Amino acid sequence: MTSQELRAALQARPLRPFTVRMADDRSFEIRHRDFLLVAPNGQRHLLSVHQEMSSVFSMFGS
Repeated sequence: MTSQELRAALQARPLRPFTVRMADDRSFEIRHRDFLLVAPNGQRHLLSVHQEMSSVFSMFGS
């Protein structure tokens, strides 16, 4: 998924839940817009599934 595709998925009305799969085989279901923040430059993303867990990741080749 590219940064543009990620932004489009987040902007969909209504939001259709989707899954972000990481290179290390972890996956996270995004059920609400507040679970994912995309930096303005589109290269950094903050994934927050719940209060106990968050992860920052970069998009490569996007």
